[in-house]
Amino acid sequence: SMMRAVVEARAHRYLMLDAPTERLDEICAVIGSRSPSVLPLAQEGMVAVHALVPAKDVWQLLPRLEATGAFSILVVPVERMVR
Repeated sequence: SMMRAVVEARAHRYLMLDAPTERLDEICAVIGSRSPSVLPLAQEGMVAVHALVPAKDVWQLLPRLEATGAFSILVVPVERMVR
């Protein structure tokens, strides 16, 4: 199971971004996740969105996310993943 966790993690990236709350449905549609982690930010009407995305899709996602109003976008590797 430890080896599988490492192999599966290589195929994914952890995506974090900030966005206006009213654009959340669009962002979820772009990243293909119905239930990302959504955290309210200090600025009213803004949220942080965290989601696991396929590594192969990252470069196509970034411009689409920016078009939805997302900013401060971070993409980081995933070291291990247990589902």
